[in-house]
Amino acid sequence: MSVDGPVVAGSRLALDEVAGAGGAGLALDELAGAAVLARLDLNVPLAGRAIADDARVRAALPTLRRLLAGENRVLAVAHLGRPAGAEPRLSLAPVAAALARLLGTDVPLVRDRDERPPRGARVALLENVRFDARETSAWGAERRALADELRAGADLVVSDAFGSLHRPHASIAELVEAGPATAGALVATELELLAPLRAPPAPLVVVVGGTRAREKLPLLERLAAAGATLLLGAQIAEGVARAAAEPDGERARRVLAHERTLLPPDLLVDDAGRLRVVALADLRPDMRAIDLGPRACARFGGRIRAAGTVVWNGPPGFQHAPAGRRGAEALAVACADASGPTIVGGGTTSMPLRALRLADRVTHVSTGGTVLLHLLAGDPLPGLDALRSARRAPAPAPAR
Repeated sequence: MSVDGPVVAGSRLALDEVAGAGGAGLALDELAGAAVLARLDLNVPLAGRAIADDARVRAALPTLRRLLAGENRVLAVAHLGRPAGAEPRLSLAPVAAALARLLGTDVPLVRDRDERPPRGARVALLENVRFDARETSAWGAERRALADELRAGADLVVSDAFGSLHRPHASIAELVEAGPATAGALVATELELLAPLRAPPAPLVVVVGGTRAREKLPLLERLAAAGATLLLGAQIAEGVARAAAEPDGERARRVLAHERTLLPPDLLVDDAGRLRVVALADLRPDMRAIDLGPRACARFGGRIRAAGTVVWNGPPGFQHAPAGRRGAEALAVACADASGPTIVGGGTTSMPLRALRLADRVTHVSTGGTVLLHLLAGDPLPGLDALRSARRAPAPAPAR
């Protein structure tokens, strides 16, 4: 049995219209000797200045290798985190080093758009594009200006940042819309492997972890209304519960009251420096949620194992601390035991699957995170809309 309504309709629209479409109609293997601007998803989790998990870096390799095989000159564009200006801690320098090691060639970091990559460099990486406030500006004119600057000198844009296709950002939408542009190998592969979302067998269970509860409230409401059962992680549940207690918390109260919203019955919290398990109803303002409690792990695990389809985005606990990893490990085991399609995605979400060697027991480990939830909700995806428009653009000039 399939779920009816916006979940299926929205997913089918996004997947069917773009899957297999090559943007400008070009295959990456047809390019030769071109100047290519490749928008990649290199938003990796960090442990200090080191990369904690390089899955997204490795996921970018097929596109880069195909471009390099055609003797193209590649300037990669990517973001890391949510910097407030040029924050050194969010520099892409560790990512450039990882790309160099994996590709077996120098990958210089270009720190300014006016700076030319070193002579002879086959691939270079531009410093964190979000260091420029225009990337995420609410003003279209500012985003278009940045897109024009990025595109200068490029024959073609390759859009391969699957995990950011839901973002209305300059390098995701405006850069691609101007054409000519084409989808990268990762975008094409992700859309193909996400085929189960076109008509997900019921019941559809969506695990929403991570943080930024207030930002996700509209999305949670749409998912519940579209037929998904929501399992809320520790920080999300804490944030929604606190928002519901505010005078302007009507949306949070609607999410909590929805019959398809499942809250964790207990949480592991930091109570004045002491870790202890409390019922969600007993959570005080001075406590900080760290992870799911044991009853929540058992209840959520049971729902996951009984689901027709599972989509999991975001760690359910504070995964950077050892005490906050047990919930994620419990959900990883449950996903591996589930009988229906199971899709896990997000920067840190899939880390416990790999740590426990369970990644090959789920249907798909996606590089996308929140974009999966937007697909399920049938939301517009600016990056995919841009690729649709760019398909009509003329192909770039022959190799120079």
